[in-house]
Parts: sequence; structure tokens; C-alpha cells
Amino acid sequence: YHIFQEKRGIFVDIRSQEDYLIDHIPGAYSAPFTELLRRSDLFKSFRQDTAIICYGFEPEDRNVREAADMLQRRGFLQIWILHDGFSEWIEMGYPVQQKGSR
Repeated sequence: YHIFQEKRGIFVDIRSQEDYLIDHIPGAYSAPFTELLRRSDLFKSFRQDTAIICYGFEPEDRNVREAADMLQRRGFLQIWILHDGFSEWIEMGYPVQQKGSR
């Protein structure tokens, strides 16, 4: 959570676009797993040393691990995983941006 508070990284939501639009971590970048598989240009604007924190909904989501590995293979140096997932983020009472809120 301190990385979020200090704005030291970019959170990447690999859930579907529909799920992202309902709610997500404020400031998170939507990159559905299926898009990551197809498009190598999704993170072209990010610096290679940018801290990237990948998350899905459930703890230990296999797609999150695969997304993190894929980003690492694409040359990103600081890849992290929100292991407990977005569901735990919500349970902890951390900020959530919901559809219609800013």
C-alpha cells in the first residue's frame, strides 16, 4: 500500500475491461490479460525502470504471474505482484475508484 500512497509505481489491472470499468485501484492502468498476450506495444510509453505492480481479482491469480513474467521478458526491471489481489485490497478498505466516481 505504501507504493500506492507514495505514487512510486504504476498499478496494472489485468482483469477484463468490464471489471476495470466497474471498479479498480485509483490511477491503475487497464491491461486485460488477453490484450497483454496480443499486443507488445501496451507499455511502450513506460520507462524500463518503472515499478509495475500487476493485480487481478483473486489472490494468487495465475494470469497475474504470467503477465508479470511477460513484462519482465519485455525488458521491464521492477515487476511486482499484488499477491492478495484486488479482493483483499477492497477488504482492507484501501481506496477504490468505482464507476461514475472520480
